[in-house]
Amino acid sequence: MGRDFRMLNKLRLSLLSFLLVFTVFFGTLQPSAQAEEVVKDETISVVGNSETLLEETTFSYEENMTALDVLIDAVGEENIEFEDTDFGKMIIGINGVKPAEDESFYWAIFINGIASPVGAESYIVQPGDSISYRYIDYMEAADSATLNVINGDDIQEFYPSTFIDNPTALDLLNLLVGKDNVGVTYYGEDAFVNSINGVATEGNSYWAFYINDEMASTGLNGHTLKNGDKITLNYETWEEESPENPEEQPETEEPTKAFDSVEFNKAVNSASQYILSNKVEDWQAVALNKAGKSLPASYSSNLKSLILEKDGMFSKITDYERLTLGILAAGKDPRNFEGHNLVESIYNGNVTKQGLNGVAYALIALDSANFQVPKTAKWTREKLIAELLKNQHDDGGWSWSLNPPSDSDTTAMVLTALAPYKNQADVSLAIEKAVNYLKEQYQGSTVDNSSTAATIVIALSALGIDSHSEEFTKNENSLIEFLLTFQNKDGGFDWQGGEESDSFSSDQGYRGIVAYQLFLADKGSLYTLPLNTNKVEDGNLLVKDHSDLVIKASNVYKVKKDAKTFTLTNELLKGLPQNSSIEVSNGKVNATVPVALLLTNSDVIFSFGEVSEAVKNTSDLVSDLYDFTITSEGKTISDFGNHVVNLGFDLTNFNGDWDQLRIYHVDENGNKLEEMKTTYDAKTNQVFASVGHFSIYGVFELQKNSIKEPVVKEDNSSEQKGEVQQDQVQQKEKTSSNGNRLPNTATPLFNLIALGGALMLIGAGGTIYSRRRQTNKI
Repeated sequence: MGRDFRMLNKLRLSLLSFLLVFTVFFGTLQPSAQAEEVVKDETISVVGNSETLLEETTFSYEENMTALDVLIDAVGEENIEFEDTDFGKMIIGINGVKPAEDESFYWAIFINGIASPVGAESYIVQPGDSISYRYIDYMEAADSATLNVINGDDIQEFYPSTFIDNPTALDLLNLLVGKDNVGVTYYGEDAFVNSINGVATEGNSYWAFYINDEMASTGLNGHTLKNGDKITLNYETWEEESPENPEEQPETEEPTKAFDSVEFNKAVNSASQYILSNKVEDWQAVALNKAGKSLPASYSSNLKSLILEKDGMFSKITDYERLTLGILAAGKDPRNFEGHNLVESIYNGNVTKQGLNGVAYALIALDSANFQVPKTAKWTREKLIAELLKNQHDDGGWSWSLNPPSDSDTTAMVLTALAPYKNQADVSLAIEKAVNYLKEQYQGSTVDNSSTAATIVIALSALGIDSHSEEFTKNENSLIEFLLTFQNKDGGFDWQGGEESDSFSSDQGYRGIVAYQLFLADKGSLYTLPLNTNKVEDGNLLVKDHSDLVIKASNVYKVKKDAKTFTLTNELLKGLPQNSSIEVSNGKVNATVPVALLLTNSDVIFSFGEVSEAVKNTSDLVSDLYDFTITSEGKTISDFGNHVVNLGFDLTNFNGDWDQLRIYHVDENGNKLEEMKTTYDAKTNQVFASVGHFSIYGVFELQKNSIKEPVVKEDNSSEQKGEVQQDQVQQKEKTSSNGNRLPNTATPLFNLIALGGALMLIGAGGTIYSRRRQTNKI
């Protein structure tokens, strides 16, 4: 009976398809009742928690107007409170109605009864729209429905959409796919789809309409949505009837292609350049830090300004969590940043206010630098883990709203948070189920955008699972390769295909590929950001006696504390062996200076000088740039004579090709002037060069085709780092008094003249000697 009913419906719809095609070509048939949708008046309403702030009111439609424009016209901009986010303006209050710190309410926007997937300033109003702003509690369960649009292997599975009042399946389709992308023909009162995203009804192929996997017997506008509805539009041909009991085909494992790490590193560098060419926000700062790139100085200054402006108080728990990670990426301590303890605000905050986002990122932030959490805290690690585990769904996934169905983004986010606890029995079981869920989502082609793919890559990398494995490969395309298909020529990423990069997708995509780079280097999670335990003195550190030093190696004395500027007293220097060296460090780079170079009649000041922001804004720079100076009695020591100073840059976070690193002398505009002979020790994560004069130096990662000679890997069995090598002194090139290398102006002609002169002198000397002998004989 069910099969016969299905066949009747398919015959009915195929007949309608035939009529549509016939109408297009011959224009002789018209729909029986009405040829197009009756356009209703446009309306807007605003409903608070227990009162209506604005009764349903009509408004005049204008082309390209947004839902925010309509609200401003209706209630006045002065009655709307906004908060700027990474995704644009977010409405937090209307007519004074806004959530308190401990409330989980927010202002939602519904279009024709369906929750809008974009913000008010992004939604372009369509003719006949009914717009309603509702003040709702997202912790309370709400009615929702899902939409799937299927055309062969092209599957669009939209996130569950909450709804109010009595919207139809057509309202859901128009909003999520876009009214301009949906073609509808009316037969009687029934609306039937004749095209979606340019794929039109043709021949015996048509868009079949299913409700909860059962073919519908009415048009899309005839079905009022019910909670839990699954609406499916499937492009199919009615002749292709599936057999009653199809034989299961054995699954064939797809071989995994070898991963091209060289091209991948190029992709990371290209993305780094794109990120650095735009304003760097907190998430990008985390990824840049883990990619071993230098953060622009403006990022730290912007952080300070924000914390001071807000006095360390934020309305969302995720603000504290995100800023904690950003402050760590900048090398600062979020427990005492501009006088505020953001970490305490997390473990004593309302982490459930923003659903599982707040819970998961609370755990991520607390674990990022292994912060201590008191037993009396409102949210200990144990409580956060328990909160995540209890909200896992039967299919193994999680959802942002806590209610089924699961979604890949939330599932991956929770897995990233649980990764450090994967050896706990209950957590291990939950992780196994969740990874299987994500595997099914990718294999089932429901992962269809760059941000979701990136979020999954971040989670798998944190768990130590390869995103280029057979388990995460479909159609010979692994998950990480799938993510890279969204990268554009400018290095950025788009969301779902195209050639125009956007900031949201580029942020997510960049974090994803950096996380995979860390996985390949076996360097753990993207969000592991240890505290910088080296206290660097901001002022001038006075080094006056041997108690301030430690003997690091034979004849090398290291200053115990790190600082930006050191004053080495004349008394101290005279008390050290003249053939020894003294090492100073600012925590990121050290300089080993021969004591003989520093012996003057006065104290010596050594400085790791900062450079301007413009100089550091280059994508191949992998360290900070420093303007090294030595002064005594107000005069700069620029000519080192026969001495050299050894520089050692710490590149702990570097994940690229060590053989491509070079230390360069650059000018005040950031232009490379001189490539230094560079060595490295990957075990200690340091890169070295010996210099004969001071100026601005930094470490750059070059492309292979631009390298003139290979970098030398340090042999740990050789003499200790920091000692001045005799052969380095002998090979040191002459420099001018201002420290610049002298040009080689000799020519072959000059060499010939010199040789001729020498021969003439030898001949003259021989003649004189011969005559003297003859004279003596007489």
